[in-house]
Amino acid sequence: TTHRTCSSRDFGAIARTESGFSRFLIGDEVHGLGAEKSRRGLLEAYDYRLGLSATPERWFDALGTTALYDFFGQVVYEFTLEEAINKINPTTGRTYLTPYRYLPRFVSLSPVELEDYNRHSKAIGARYNRTRDETERDEILEMLLFKRANIIKNAQAKYEVLEELLANSNQLKWTIIYCSPQQIDNVMEIMNSHRVRAHRFTMDQGTAPSDRYGGISEREHLLDRFAEGDCQQLVAMRCLDEGVDIPPARQVILMSSTGNPRQYIQRIGRVVRRYPGKREASIHDIV
Repeated sequence: TTHRTCSSRDFGAIARTESGFSRFLIGDEVHGLGAEKSRRGLLEAYDYRLGLSATPERWFDALGTTALYDFFGQVVYEFTLEEAINKINPTTGRTYLTPYRYLPRFVSLSPVELEDYNRHSKAIGARYNRTRDETERDEILEMLLFKRANIIKNAQAKYEVLEELLANSNQLKWTIIYCSPQQIDNVMEIMNSHRVRAHRFTMDQGTAPSDRYGGISEREHLLDRFAEGDCQQLVAMRCLDEGVDIPPARQVILMSSTGNPRQYIQRIGRVVRRYPGKREASIHDIV
């Protein structure tokens, strides 16, 4: 089932029904079950519980993180990114994940953007000092930091770096570009100007099977075209952060990085999966 259904009232009633069977809840991407509404699905009716996540701690949500650890218990097994990059998988004779190069590119805010950033920083300090408890502090901080982060994510100078990367790269195929809703139109225009065969991968691309795509969804169709190299690049927002396997991807360009470690780790996860012919991956982070 999905997190949303698992946390619904009807599903909870089913889970609580006496049946004579033990109940086992496996929470995949378990960090999502720590959200306020999703926590309704963490019922004492489950006799056995297993949470799976590369990033179990929730960003700026101490209550949600605590709820997860209280319900599922402490970490019982961990396989780090370092191990996955360096340890040999005895089944394949290769490392579990593809080695990758992390290539940060630093840009500066414009004077107007910097002024806006400083104004938001002062507001964060003032509101933080007026909060009454940790819950209120987390809520206000999350809201204000989100607004300030948007200034950084959408800095105009990032487009210049993107232009440079496209002009100087001999690896245009199998590239994922992560951007914000404010950036996506500009990024698509840049792709068109460089004659790159790119396609948006957003919530607008359907997940239901369609006759138009031979009985598969539009998203599956796009991923197939991407794997074949017909679609060179996918320009994505958050819907490619987790839960979608794209092993052919060899390069990722991060236009809208935040300080959220979950987002960063999940996005790296899209490009370091093993795939025939892929020896290493590149991560360009425009910071």
